[in-house]
Amino acid sequence: MGTKNKDAWQSSPNILCRSERQQNVFAPCLSKKDSQSTRERNGDCKKENETIEGGRKMKSDIDKHIERQLKDKEFRIYFDKAEAKRILAQEIALLRKAQHISQAQLAKEIKTTQQVISRLESPRDKRMPSLELLDRVAKALNRKLIISLQS
Repeated sequence: MGTKNKDAWQSSPNILCRSERQQNVFAPCLSKKDSQSTRERNGDCKKENETIEGGRKMKSDIDKHIERQLKDKEFRIYFDKAEAKRILAQEIALLRKAQHISQAQLAKEIKTTQQVISRLESPRDKRMPSLELLDRVAKALNRKLIISLQS
């Protein structure tokens, strides 16, 4: 991760999670610890799909394919949206589990159904949650939702 991004993490740890590979993907981070663990899970610190051969990092075939496809503007738009949704779903599920709250309990607290929470936590569900729903979830998990546009 570049110096610019490291400085942003240190000065504003609650702003967003950004995958190094996908600089245009924004998803809320809810604490510095959460953002650091998310970056590690997403491979920002270490690429899971890279192997070391003769001291050189080798990208997997899927990484090479995605890298080629990301040059297509339309593909990038859909890829970025899916990546943002995946990161968001993962973050919410991890925070909920860390607080030992079931999907049903969280749903009851924010006045929705367990199925809505399940869809929200599913990276396969293509729907993007509303800001209102995300704000209610953040408050129920004792976090603050922060949306930021950065260059």
